[in-house]
Amino acid sequence: MPLSSLPMKSTGTDFFPAHTWPRLYLVTIPLLPNAATATAFSLRSVVVAGQTLSSLSPDTVGITVGIVIGCLVAFAVSLLGLRALHMWERWTRIPNLISIVIALGCGGKHLHPQSHAEPAKPAVKIFLSLCAGFLLPSIPLLILGTAIGGAVPASPHGTTRGFGKLIFVLLALSVIGNIAISMYSVAMDLQVLLPFFANVHCFVFVLATMAIRIPFAILFQRLDYSTYDHASWNVGKKLQPGIAAIGASLVSMALVVPGLDEPWYTGPIANMAGDIGFEMAFVVTAICCLPFRWLEIRYPGRL
Repeated sequence: MPLSSLPMKSTGTDFFPAHTWPRLYLVTIPLLPNAATATAFSLRSVVVAGQTLSSLSPDTVGITVGIVIGCLVAFAVSLLGLRALHMWERWTRIPNLISIVIALGCGGKHLHPQSHAEPAKPAVKIFLSLCAGFLLPSIPLLILGTAIGGAVPASPHGTTRGFGKLIFVLLALSVIGNIAISMYSVAMDLQVLLPFFANVHCFVFVLATMAIRIPFAILFQRLDYSTYDHASWNVGKKLQPGIAAIGASLVSMALVVPGLDEPWYTGPIANMAGDIGFEMAFVVTAICCLPFRWLEIRYPGRL
């Protein structure tokens, strides 16, 4: 539920009393990076949707037009609210799965000839760790996507007609759920960033997110909730200060940076184990956050 739809008695600057700022807004530090991450993550989906739609009629629908169409559809879905987004995520899996099965059934015979690629040589430990990180439904789809990506350059370009175009459109729109939920998440992040943002309808932030996403996509081709006082969500002295989360994130950087393997930097840990910066961040942050959070609850005396 967007913050702007919550029942409120106070408006304007009274909505967030000034004295709550230091305690209430320390937690907003991760919001902008999280919003940027969600936006950047969905860029890949936007580009794929645009490329897929464009492939139906390259002379009529360019990649730019396809990207705009994908963003506009996701924009419309994200405006329907959280309940509608859950419904979309629940039911669109059906046409998505049907489209994938039909596409595989019709084009599976063309997946055998593969374009040449340098074989990957990961260490066994890294390979098993990566495989364990993927959920079961993801693995066959990733393999299928790889097979299609390798087969297309080695196969003659055909023309998609009739029912095939419908399947192409359904596959292109299958990423709308990812894009829409990212738009909605970014809007919620921004609504709690500053006091007056809470009075701004999420529509404005979704619109702003779409305005950023389109040009970037074109350019880069154990919880018991009854223990929480929900009425104190904007009362700073009753909220956690956010030190545990920020402290755990900062501590993790001591191992994240040495675990990076990027074109511009390779850390000493990465030299031995590969690019495990993300994995280090995930594990170290989780480990550090537990004792930090225990201290944060114990001494301020609140959740």
